[in-house]
Amino acid sequence: MAQLPRIKAPGHAAAYHVITRTNSRDFRLNSYMKKRFIKIIKKLRTVFYVKYCGFTILSNHYHILANMADPEDIDPKEAIQRWNDYHEKEYQRNASIEANRTYVVKHLTDISYFMKRLNVLLTNAYNRHTGKTGTLWEKRYFSNIIERGMGIIQCGAYIELNSFRASLTAHPEDYEYSSINELKRGNPEGIIDIDLLEEGMGISRLHKDLTDRQSFTQELFKTYLSYIYEAGTSPHKDEQGRPEEHGLVITEEMKASLAKYGIHGPAKSMSRKGIEYSRGKFIGGEEFARRFYEEHIDIGYRGEARQQHMKKWLHNLGQGVWGVFNLVQARGDPETRKAAS
Repeated sequence: MAQLPRIKAPGHAAAYHVITRTNSRDFRLNSYMKKRFIKIIKKLRTVFYVKYCGFTILSNHYHILANMADPEDIDPKEAIQRWNDYHEKEYQRNASIEANRTYVVKHLTDISYFMKRLNVLLTNAYNRHTGKTGTLWEKRYFSNIIERGMGIIQCGAYIELNSFRASLTAHPEDYEYSSINELKRGNPEGIIDIDLLEEGMGISRLHKDLTDRQSFTQELFKTYLSYIYEAGTSPHKDEQGRPEEHGLVITEEMKASLAKYGIHGPAKSMSRKGIEYSRGKFIGGEEFARRFYEEHIDIGYRGEARQQHMKKWLHNLGQGVWGVFNLVQARGDPETRKAAS
């Protein structure tokens, strides 16, 4: 059966939540491969027009939350310079040829090309490390479209909690191979695009006085961590003793850990389960979904048939609206902190 075309979104509108699993879902991503992964995404950021909002690398799969730039926002000459700096001489392109400029800009702003390059480089690294041959991956990557703004924060929380759900760490921010750990360490190499996280949380409006980038990053980390813990899930074992996901709810241990950072969150559960992020194709509000359909979905229907198809498409997305985190970030007032805890 032919695979359906991948739905894509312009960079100003959304980000992509991407999941790739290893072949047979074997535990092939050891600490060496996880470190290689981080090195590779650092390198690819200098070639592709990609911004990382989040990532976590487990033993048999990884998650990335990434935003690709809009092609119309890219300087073609600068794009070809990136291309030529990365490629060997025989693959380089002449910037004076319009077809080259069009090709390179499309290539460097497309999630499919980015993922193909990432997974090829990871496969090559694995095969060199182990002496094996063949593909590292089970099948083509899975992706869904995440509405920018609060959508990125909520999907990011799901991604950051993967290590906790798998019982790899007691606290998500301590897991070395994750974006929340990068933020905890001050985002020293700027891997994570804090502007997109800031956009989702509106933190710039709350902390305009933080002009120092390092202080701002630390403040953003604490606020983001509160969202992650609000979405926190208790590890649970199935009949074979393996961890499995269940209700998303903050735990008492998480609340105690948050208090370290001066953040106090009530034990509230999320309205969506993590399965939405691992199986859905599109996650966002209904208004955004309608606008996205009008601008980017074209399967040939017109008039009444298109209206009926849009209604069915929206229905298949589910309710389409996230519940908003009900988190209190108490500051200054002891009574407020006491009430929040």
